[in-house]
Amino acid sequence: MPSVMRDVRMAWLAFAVAALGVVASILLLLLFAMEVPYNGPYLFGAGYEVLTAVANVLTVALVMNLSRRAGPSGGGRVLAPVLSVMLVVAAGSAILLVTHVIGYVVSVTISIVVLLLQGVWMIWLNGRMANEHTFPRSVSTFGWLIGAGLVIGLPVAALSLILPPLTLIQLLVLGFGVFLAGGALLVYSFWWVMVGVWLMRGGGAAKGGTRPNARGTSNGSITARRTVTPAPVKSRGRRKA
Repeated sequence: MPSVMRDVRMAWLAFAVAALGVVASILLLLLFAMEVPYNGPYLFGAGYEVLTAVANVLTVALVMNLSRRAGPSGGGRVLAPVLSVMLVVAAGSAILLVTHVIGYVVSVTISIVVLLLQGVWMIWLNGRMANEHTFPRSVSTFGWLIGAGLVIGLPVAALSLILPPLTLIQLLVLGFGVFLAGGALLVYSFWWVMVGVWLMRGGGAAKGGTRPNARGTSNGSITARRTVTPAPVKSRGRRKA
């Protein structure tokens, strides 16, 4: 398949993951606002789990594709396959939770592990893409901040569970962790839109974009400039006797 068609296909996958993420976030908010206080019937919760499962499966293709673009590295060769496997596991656990095969605690634990791995992958990927000048600065910086929010926020929120319950220190630590991780999750879909736009514009056609090389030409150019030296003009003056 030509690289342009592959980029377009990946772009639409990124848009689909972004759309599923937005709808799933809305369902999650409705779950806590309208179902949790009344102990059911958790229809919004089931919808959230199903959409998240579909998004995780679609994300696997994007993770592998973008990781290849980031170039060979030890972290990428290990991190991308591990994250891909865990995304499939998380999708399966979401479906098993909806069908009441596994409990809520097991499913949430798997989801937190996957989110941590995604945060680590985001930091690695956007760091590599920034160093190679592959992503635009806005995309790589935004993605790196999302990864940092997940990697820092989730452990901080988990740390609050071992603190004395309902104390000021626990509420402050929990609030800080939820603010970082929750904020990263809320804007995660927007980063996928940015990646999709970059792919749709042919951002992956040439690694490094149009950086000038040592000879002053563009990496993406087909022909190089040549310096034409004019031929010497012969003098037509009279010969001396």
